[in-house]
Amino acid sequence: MKKFLPLAKHPSKMTDGELRDALGDLPASQVIRSLLMSELEAMRNGAEREDRTMRHGLWYELAKPALSRSGRLNDKTGNGKPVDWPALLSKYLAELVREGVTTYEELRIVDGSRQRQTAVDITRTIADVQLVGGHFPRVILFTEKDTIWPVVADLASLYGVSAISGGGEPSNACTENTVKRIMCSEAYCYRPISLIVIKPVSAE
Repeated sequence: MKKFLPLAKHPSKMTDGELRDALGDLPASQVIRSLLMSELEAMRNGAEREDRTMRHGLWYELAKPALSRSGRLNDKTGNGKPVDWPALLSKYLAELVREGVTTYEELRIVDGSRQRQTAVDITRTIADVQLVGGHFPRVILFTEKDTIWPVVADLASLYGVSAISGGGEPSNACTENTVKRIMCSEAYCYRPISLIVIKPVSAE
């Protein structure tokens, strides 16, 4: 596992000064890893959490308050742009999961950003024409990455179009396999489709 600074206690139990002392000089990656590991330790020690999404659970309840109180929320990157803390939170949590340190289930994260099997099922469902957009079923929003699936799904619902997550496959293969799946389905029937690929912006 990559570097992080163990916090003496959960951020919610630290004073503003303690948070500034603990997180004030750390690189952004270590700040996020430290917050995530603190949350994981608290849960393993019996802290109860309800099922939650990444945004309304980990971001608004854990990361954003800690970043704000430590004075780090409005940090800038080397090129002067605001640090995209929510993206980093998603990125480094996914990293911890890949490394086997924790799971989304252990942290009670239940949104589509972590449900790889669900994403595959969604692809299959769309191909079988059981889940289509309310107004424009053949306009399909497609993301290769599960991390932004909740946003893509919300957009699809808002505009009445279909949506697919590729489940994190490599980009070219993921797009090709998805298109093939649609073309081979009864839903397609040689009718035109519009596949709109949505990619997240990388956060350093």
